[in-house]
Amino acid sequence: MQNKEQLSVYLSITMPHLPRQEKFIANLEKALMKNNLIPKSLGRSEWSFESPLIPVRKLIDECAGTIVIAMTRISIKEGIEYVGGSHEQRFFNRYFSTVWNQIEAAMAFQVNHPILVLKEDIVNPEGILDPANSGLFVRTFSLKDESGKIPDGIVNALPAFRKRVEEYARQKVK
Repeated sequence: MQNKEQLSVYLSITMPHLPRQEKFIANLEKALMKNNLIPKSLGRSEWSFESPLIPVRKLIDECAGTIVIAMTRISIKEGIEYVGGSHEQRFFNRYFSTVWNQIEAAMAFQVNHPILVLKEDIVNPEGILDPANSGLFVRTFSLKDESGKIPDGIVNALPAFRKRVEEYARQKVK
């Protein structure tokens, strides 16, 4: 493998609260480093005493791409959409990631970052997590496997993502 320049990528991650989530993130970080992509994220690799939006913006600006890792954080057993409206609908058993995935992805989108979206299969597809709305290809994964193994489809997508990150970095220098 040829020696490539290391490039930083911003990770928008749900704060892991389960061992399998932590294993998945750690395994993804290793896979990124094999592609000479250095993962950066607030609260994981970087720290700040400022309110989150300011250091997130700074980190995104220092990086050449963004990876959104949307994992389950919130479970709603029973809810109502469009409350009080003529199209009110009941729903059951929906799972959501952190709102920060949406905020950080939007910030990255605004600076034209290449964005790779990874969504746990049970997380509700809305906003950036819905390819019909975002125009982005969303790769799904399962966390049923306790090992946190990264699916081949994601591992195989990393070299193409790396190429887009390189192009962005070259354009940013100009």
